[in-house]
Amino acid sequence: MKRVVAFLLTACTPAAMAEGTADAAKALEAGFPQVAVVKIEKEFPGIGTPQAGAEANLLYAQALIADGQFAAATAILEKPELALGTPGKFLLARAQALNGDWKQALASYDACLADPAFQNRAEATAGRARMLSNLGDPNAAKETLATAFSWAASPVRSQALMDLAELELLGGGTEKAAAALEQFEPASAREKSRRDFLLARIASVRGEHEKCGALLEGLQPIDPRMDANATVLRARSLAAL
Repeated sequence: MKRVVAFLLTACTPAAMAEGTADAAKALEAGFPQVAVVKIEKEFPGIGTPQAGAEANLLYAQALIADGQFAAATAILEKPELALGTPGKFLLARAQALNGDWKQALASYDACLADPAFQNRAEATAGRARMLSNLGDPNAAKETLATAFSWAASPVRSQALMDLAELELLGGGTEKAAAALEQFEPASAREKSRRDFLLARIASVRGEHEKCGALLEGLQPIDPRMDANATVLRARSLAAL
């Protein structure tokens, strides 16, 4: 899967669902998107048309995205007659990003941010930065993420600051990378692993090999890429010591 924004989509929640979609929303929240898709299709034979209603169509698109059916979700969300508003554009950006359509996703995120009333601005901003980075414009991505320093504390802010630190490190900027990582305390084991790995990379670049080794001690990699890179960092630290 392409490296993209991995935020929880909150355009639809069980409390806000129209009648007939509450069970599907609960299934989606519980991590069973296939069940949610089936329930919606059963309750709304006209899903994907205006007759099903905006809430049902939004939830259906969200379930399709969670189930990995990005093209199907995009086909729903691109229908102008459904009038899904900015929440629909946000879900469309997510589907496009996950499908590797980065240029289209960037345009969709920009459309979300053009709406001053849109509530998920932090998520859209972080998504925009990811698309810029994927499209080969790290400077614009860093400029976009610089606003994360002023965001309210949240998992989205923490992820955005770590994205910013990673971009700074790619350009050799350890000071700015460290400044971004100092702005939050990890709220989960996954966040801690990623932050410790980035701090270890900073220590390695600065020649602080003992600190690098200490940060990598007991690290629980969140993916094979981090595992491989951590192994290389450990080897470099040991060789330098």
